[in-house]
Amino acid sequence: MRNSLQLHDPAYVSKLAAQVSLPYKKSEEPQIVRTNGTLSVRFVAGSDGLPYGKYPRLMEMWLTTMIKTGNDCYDPRTRTMKLGGTFRAFMRLIGAEIGGNSMKQWRAQLERLFGCSYVITNNNDAESHGAAFTVASEWHIDWLRSEPQEDALFENTVVLTQGYVAKLEENPVPINLRIVAELTKPMALDIYAWLTRRYSYLREPQSISWQQLSEQFGSTSATMKRFRQSFKRALADVQTVYPQAKVVCGTKGITLFPSATSVPTAREKAATQISARMERKAARTAKESLSEADITEALSYIENLGDDYLPIRRRIIALLKVGYSPREVSDQIEKERK
Repeated sequence: MRNSLQLHDPAYVSKLAAQVSLPYKKSEEPQIVRTNGTLSVRFVAGSDGLPYGKYPRLMEMWLTTMIKTGNDCYDPRTRTMKLGGTFRAFMRLIGAEIGGNSMKQWRAQLERLFGCSYVITNNNDAESHGAAFTVASEWHIDWLRSEPQEDALFENTVVLTQGYVAKLEENPVPINLRIVAELTKPMALDIYAWLTRRYSYLREPQSISWQQLSEQFGSTSATMKRFRQSFKRALADVQTVYPQAKVVCGTKGITLFPSATSVPTAREKAATQISARMERKAARTAKESLSEADITEALSYIENLGDDYLPIRRRIIALLKVGYSPREVSDQIEKERK
């Protein structure tokens, strides 16, 4: 990604972003809590409020991708990220350009994200695990440069905290940028990341209640009924561009069925390679079993074999292997004998 960005380039979301969700709409609450199994994440607002909507998700996706791929815009020694050309190219690629009316939204959401704090716990009966950190320790963004609008973020920087970088680096989830570019709803982005991570290890059907999903994704709706409706609409958007995702919605919740990840895992690639080898072997076996019949048929078209039987038979086999039909083989041999 150092020189140019393409939709087939590798991209990632953080494992944490694939487990719990930031708010979807503006909230005056000073903090919110999202849970996924034993994982609990408390998002604490900075002075500007909690980040929400699509933009902070895309920013975190870009940060994770740049760190994971070792892009030159990130300095791991100082944890400084340059908000320049690579950022703009990434956003342009997925249809989220910065400029015009969106500039105010980007500014508001980046300031909210950088000032946001995470308090993470993952406890069980025997052990307690946790981490707490702010997203950034400092940031410098000149929103009112005299340069043309398309260059407004050049040379601007954000210094990420060690705790936040550690979470971005922890088992990031590979994603397909072509799919991301098609998704417009923030909940659809969350569902997509969640599903492709789940499918990387799901081996049997799993049911999840609507209550669990509401606690994980968060509900800004007054009723569970409205949350279900919002989730189903976002899921339908995801399945349109990610049809491999097998999900069935019911009255009590949803059921996930083992499916292919949107970016093949090492396990899936190995399985595909094994399957391809088996298919090639089966094809060779079938060809060998048919070759005797083909040889006999080709021989039947050739007259007066005499002492030439063995060399002609070898010539027949050679021609059959390169794709000649028995009739074509006999015609070719007759030409060669003249």
